[in-house]
Amino acid sequence: MTKQQITILIGLGAAVFLIFCGLASLVVSDQMTLEREAEAATLAAVLATWTATPTNTPTATPTMTATPATPTITATPSLTPTPSPTNTPVLTDTPVPTPTPTFSLPDMAYIPPGLFTMGSNEADIAHALALCNEDASDLDCERYFYEDETPQSRIYLGGFYIDKREVTNAEVCRFLNEMGNQEEGGAKWLDINAASDIWYYEGCKIVESDGQYRPREGYENHPVTHVSWYGAKAYCEWTGKRLPTEAEWEKAARGTDGRLYPWGSTFPQDGAKVGNFADENHRHVQFIELIRGYDDGYRYTAPVGTYPAGASPYGVLDMAGNVSEWCDDWYAAYQGSTFGNADFGTTYRILRGGSYVWGRPSIRTSARSRERPEAASGGSGFRCAVSLEE
Repeated sequence: MTKQQITILIGLGAAVFLIFCGLASLVVSDQMTLEREAEAATLAAVLATWTATPTNTPTATPTMTATPATPTITATPSLTPTPSPTNTPVLTDTPVPTPTPTFSLPDMAYIPPGLFTMGSNEADIAHALALCNEDASDLDCERYFYEDETPQSRIYLGGFYIDKREVTNAEVCRFLNEMGNQEEGGAKWLDINAASDIWYYEGCKIVESDGQYRPREGYENHPVTHVSWYGAKAYCEWTGKRLPTEAEWEKAARGTDGRLYPWGSTFPQDGAKVGNFADENHRHVQFIELIRGYDDGYRYTAPVGTYPAGASPYGVLDMAGNVSEWCDDWYAAYQGSTFGNADFGTTYRILRGGSYVWGRPSIRTSARSRERPEAASGGSGFRCAVSLEE
């Protein structure tokens, strides 16, 4: 082999060696890259595992998420006008907002939420006693007749609706024809057999024949009488309503200015007819508060809504006279009262408004009366109310 050939072989060998080294370097480099990528992936997985653990999410603790859930504490009457169906009165002097009602009901008046004056002060009691001495000449008037109206308080009530008129004989007949005249509290809802007495009351104006109830002719639109508290409550619930509370009744009759009567604080002397009371038509009836010189045109009940001049500030009619009206409450002492009465408790239910056999002391907006819930007299009727709900 010549020297020239040996030189060529050596050059080829060197070239092959260099190529081999380059390939090896690429393989190693790729292997390292793969290893680095694997390490990075492993690290990422580990980091992902760490961030997914509960210890990295302390803000999701119950303490942090539970604090916004306190609106139930702030849902005071200022936000929820009627916290309960009975519209429990709240003694307060704090002004509250007046929300707009979200619905209206036919033949009902809306009474907005807010404060009003409930009960009587010392001057009111003295005035009631003076009226009794003027009107009831054959009755010994006593101060204690009116002391259950004390003390006078500022009361907050939520918004509610109340019937503009008393419930009529025709309306109760529709109720009885569907529900029957059931017995509750030891007596029928309606004392259909009640007859007129010689002095005070006329008999029931609803008759029953072959299981069907109808009003006597001409009395369809007169307020129902001889109805028990149980019957009044059942009727209101049948219509989707309820009996008003005593506080609701007084606010609907009195408004927010503390007036003595639904129409104002004086009895009209100009002959204006503002309600159906014990008037000249009762001159020969004993032991009543006779309003002399006043003639409302009726000896007994009058058709509901007969006296628009006697409407309350909210347009509610017959809140004084015609028939006394059942309220939901038991007869109880007012908060803070020092007056003791054996009738307080859970024996008697409240009646408000006086009737056609009562005069000025008993038709005042703050005057209270009571009767056993099973009783159904010729002077007792009712109207219904509805809570304002959000």
